[in-house]
Amino acid sequence: MKTKLEKTIIVGSINVTEGRAQRYRQLYSNSKWFDDSEYFTVKEDGKCLKIRKCGLHIPRNAQKFTSSRHFMYVSELPIGRLDFDPEDSSEDELVIYY
Repeated sequence: MKTKLEKTIIVGSINVTEGRAQRYRQLYSNSKWFDDSEYFTVKEDGKCLKIRKCGLHIPRNAQKFTSSRHFMYVSELPIGRLDFDPEDSSEDELVIYY
């Protein structure tokens, strides 16, 4: 049983590839973190990407993670592999610095 002070360490990465248009990016991951939810919100501030699981309420801007384990995102994200930050990520939100 976990106490409040114990934190699950989240490890993994996403792969970013070019999408069908210039600013589109395809995000792919085989991390088990994505197994618990089908919809996610994505926020970006120019140096950090935050992916948060949607609960019962699914906002209009939510992204759907497809059965082939990817989704499209409009962004200037760098192409390549981006690792999850294990200190800032949690069971509900991924934090990825780039």
